[in-house]
Amino acid sequence: MLWGNVRVAPRSCFTSFSLSLSLLRWVRPSLAVMCLWQLALLPFCIALRTFLFLFGTSVASIAHIERAENSSSTRNISIPGTTSPLFFRRSGKERQYMRYSVVRTRPSRGRRLRHCVLISFLALLLMMLSLSISFYNTRRSVDSLKMKLREDAAGNPLLREGAAQTAWRLLNTENGSLWGYVGGIDSLIEKRVDRAYWGPTMFRSNEGTVNESTVTNVVSERFRSLNMSEAEMKRRYIRHQLVKEVTGCDSLSVPFNPLHDSRCINFMTNSSNWLDVVPIGQNVDQRTIKFRLLFKPLRINASYSVEYPLETFVKVPQKYFVLEAASEVVAFNVDRLLLVNRVPPTGLGCLPLNTLRGSVNKYKHNTSTFKKFLQDSKAENYEQWIEKDLFHFLRRAKHHLRKNGNNQTCVLVSIQLKIADVVHFLETPMRIPYRVFSDTWFDYFDLRANVGELEDGLPTFAHERHYPGVLHLAALAMFDYVIGNMDRSPFKNNFVVGGVANQLVSDNTTLLHPNHPTFVYLDHGSSFRLRRPERNPIAKSHIGFENGKEDTFCLFRGPLLRRIQELTGPSGEVTHGNKTKKEAYGAAHNHRSTETLFTHMLRERVPPEAYSVIDSSNLDLVVVRMKELLAMAGRCLSDERIRRTVLFP
Repeated sequence: MLWGNVRVAPRSCFTSFSLSLSLLRWVRPSLAVMCLWQLALLPFCIALRTFLFLFGTSVASIAHIERAENSSSTRNISIPGTTSPLFFRRSGKERQYMRYSVVRTRPSRGRRLRHCVLISFLALLLMMLSLSISFYNTRRSVDSLKMKLREDAAGNPLLREGAAQTAWRLLNTENGSLWGYVGGIDSLIEKRVDRAYWGPTMFRSNEGTVNESTVTNVVSERFRSLNMSEAEMKRRYIRHQLVKEVTGCDSLSVPFNPLHDSRCINFMTNSSNWLDVVPIGQNVDQRTIKFRLLFKPLRINASYSVEYPLETFVKVPQKYFVLEAASEVVAFNVDRLLLVNRVPPTGLGCLPLNTLRGSVNKYKHNTSTFKKFLQDSKAENYEQWIEKDLFHFLRRAKHHLRKNGNNQTCVLVSIQLKIADVVHFLETPMRIPYRVFSDTWFDYFDLRANVGELEDGLPTFAHERHYPGVLHLAALAMFDYVIGNMDRSPFKNNFVVGGVANQLVSDNTTLLHPNHPTFVYLDHGSSFRLRRPERNPIAKSHIGFENGKEDTFCLFRGPLLRRIQELTGPSGEVTHGNKTKKEAYGAAHNHRSTETLFTHMLRERVPPEAYSVIDSSNLDLVVVRMKELLAMAGRCLSDERIRRTVLFP
């Protein structure tokens, strides 16, 4: 029989290698990667051949027994419908019938088990093959995207050497008098937002840090809704100032002062300062596992200490959100490299697993959960949800675990400073008209479609109440496109500090944001993926351009675009494997690629543990998307109809 002729000889390794080669020809990867995957598939192919040999031997044994039975002249059988056995000599057709009925229709229990094992093994092999095909298709799509970008860059007026100077001049200037403000969006908010939505007045230093001791105008419409005395609010501001001077953590000054980041992150990530870890409950908009980190009393001087000086948010890697913690840390550093300074200080800490388990056991009965999310994880309560989506995941994903100084197993987490007086964007006077789960807000950025509706040279939204909100969404879309944030819209993960006149919730730590409201960027755990951001107007515009359509996003924040152009230039570093060497640009080592200034600076800033969690291809795509932004801006600036309004301050 066919299966009985299968033998495992010394040449089986070579044959298995050939089998793996034939499988990999379906995928057609590069030669080096093909060899690696041939070696990876070699043990499975050898195991398959060995299994087929054993299975063939079993079938051959059954056939041998069958032939021995056929050689006997008589057999005791029963005719259907009778009870007495008959003895007779079997003809050839009868023997054929008996062979079919005995061997084929009544296989033994062991044979049925072997059939199931064979089918399961082949299904596993096909699944692995499909995964490998999917992996290489994704890798090839990324490589082709990079190659296409390099080819497009040669024709991009913003990137091509010797391009028309008009495009460069326009890139470096935006008409502040046309837009009605200079110096950033905060100066526009000061002009457009009613004083009823402002907080107490404080002076700001040249670095942008507020001075709490200069607070005036505490009693306002926003303050009256808190049911608090003016003296108590002033006392809290002085308390915040003392904590800021010791720790460097400032929850009132937005945009943030980068000069304070290092001190604040060192304080937050130092485990000797930690007091307790408290779980954060679920709600419809926040389904991931999060914790709050409370800190020990902070001694200011010999006679005075501050209870609970800080509060932070802790995010952990978990099932369905593997990059949650690392993405928050890298997004913070990208924010600082882009000079946006609207992401709160965020550091990488190592939280002991025993501490997390103790927190869950302590607060499990007081933590709210959302029934649908529990059903998705097939859990009945909060404790089971944490066990399945966190602890069980970490037992398999050990690259997220480390040993701390006390030889305790800990998990890498992001620790982010909690900011005072955060509200949702759609609750503020800067909100836009918005219908949930709709992309109609993309139309604000399609200047070509609105070119006939310009008033005083500006789009119509510049004369509406939500003027600052539209510019905020344009700048935020640029930032989200760069980092690949998959989870943002006007309705979701879009926040403002201050700006709500009433219905404020007060607790023992409540502080009103001083001066005018402004925008803060939070929740970046779904960033740095291989695919393009969803619900992003820039992604939609780029996809349309690839399909031969005009760009539908032509509203860019000028300072951010210039910073992106600067960071995409060469750093002078050339990559060589996982290392870099300082060599002249265009050295003789042609197999090396010169890295961008962004890649070099990001590697210098991000902790190695966080940098290693996010795949290098994901970070390479950040630069790709930066160059796509520049190319898109170049195409918009080349259109004389909208050229004056493409860039805003």
